Amino acid sequence: MRLYLFIPLVGFLATGLLCGQESSGKKFPVPELKAPLEGAIRVPLGIKESKPAVPSVEKLIEKSREASVEADQAWIVIEHAGNGGVSVIDLGADGYCYLMERGAGGTETASWIIRGGNELPKSIRDNLLRLVSRKSVLFGVGGSRLLSRIDSGNLSLGVAANNGRSVHTSRPAAFGQYPADLREGVLAFLAAARKLQLAKSARGIVRAEFIDPRQARRLTVLEGKRLVAVRDPGAEAKVLPAAVAAARMPGRKVVVASDEDWRRILNYLSGGTGKVQGDHCLVSVGVHTYRLFVEALPE
Repeated sequence: MRLYLFIPLVGFLATGLLCGQESSGKKFPVPELKAPLEGAIRVPLGIKESKPAVPSVEKLIEKSREASVEADQAWIVIEHAGNGGVSVIDLGADGYCYLMERGAGGTETASWIIRGGNELPKSIRDNLLRLVSRKSVLFGVGGSRLLSRIDSGNLSLGVAANNGRSVHTSRPAAFGQYPADLREGVLAFLAAARKLQLAKSARGIVRAEFIDPRQARRLTVLEGKRLVAVRDPGAEAKVLPAAVAAARMPGRKVVVASDEDWRRILNYLSGGTGKVQGDHCLVSVGVHTYRLFVEALPE
């Protein structure tokens, strides 16, 4: 009797196991392979995340070699090798160019020789602005040491846009450290500027350097220096007085070409007394204070 009951029970269990395997296969179907979406990134198995590589300074400089800052005017200071003197190129936003030279080309003189005009071809002016406004030149030159010990002179650059609202300058560096195309462009521009007419109306040259507010208070309170407030005509001004132009673009040598501007400069220097003492004064333009250096030209 027990044997008869055991045989059907074994058969029932075997049938249940077979049915359970079939149902489990239907419950978890194998997913079908789909075509990858366009633009999808395939990540190999075993990689959880992908971190971008941090570029080096050299890579960043190389990448930005052709990038430029906004500039519509430029000034270039060339200190010639040995006792060759100094040449200053000042290219205005209106295309007018001044060339200031002292002791350059073997000319022994303590005063500046100034030439000016807007006769230079537009292609030469645009090429110079393009060369000196490159970020790789303004920010990437001057950090390495030259292998050659030959004195090739020094060069420093400055560019500005929107009447000095945006200003960038480079560190003074040996002439040979600058790219070859820039050196050639500067020398070609210098040769063309030396053919301009003498600026007989030029009365003097002014330049400005920024003064820390604490230093300005010390100079005025303790040393008795007079501080002159100069009115800034604002961002929309197309013509800037010499003092304002120099303050907006520190390091730039600005030619004072009108008698009216020159009288204002003399008034700053004398404190309104008419008696000029020293070659500089303190001026306040907006919220900033500058030391304004003045150099008169022989009549």
